[in-house]
Amino acid sequence: RLVQIQRGDDATVAALTKWISANETRPIFTFLHLYEPHAPYDPPEPFRGATENPYDGEIAHVDAIVGEFLEFLKQRNLYNRALIIVFSDHGEGLGDHQEDEHGMLLYRESIQVPLLVKLPNQREKGATVDTPAQLSDIFPTVIEATGSTPEKSESGALSLLSFLRSPDLERMVYSETYYPRLHF
Repeated sequence: RLVQIQRGDDATVAALTKWISANETRPIFTFLHLYEPHAPYDPPEPFRGATENPYDGEIAHVDAIVGEFLEFLKQRNLYNRALIIVFSDHGEGLGDHQEDEHGMLLYRESIQVPLLVKLPNQREKGATVDTPAQLSDIFPTVIEATGSTPEKSESGALSLLSFLRSPDLERMVYSETYYPRLHF
């Protein structure tokens, strides 16, 4: 199955840290894509035996990998000045609503995902936002946080920093799945 083809996260992080080390003297933009946790759930040891649920083991494995990557940034004196955004593209059904994975249904388990932003130099440290956000808000956030000049966008995406300036901002977010349309 195509969804079972994946490169291990350790190899992905090794490739990225090597590239960062070779380019750290200039401004850089990177995207670290970790495929786990993703079906088939098969975490490596010691995470496999540490939890009853293989999905939880993969969560613990990814948590460790991200922690090691952030430690790498700290050791290279890159962490404080970095804009770091951690997010997931989707959640998993894990049996709720008769959906083991994701894609068929748009229940909360699939669409409410982690989204964490660390601004350079601890700016806004500890701030939280209750306003619903969407993954398309990441790009305008990067544009604003880096002082870049955005092109005019009609997408409705907002910089997540605007939620800090306007905590009472009300908005609706859009989610869709083509899975049922394409497969049924």
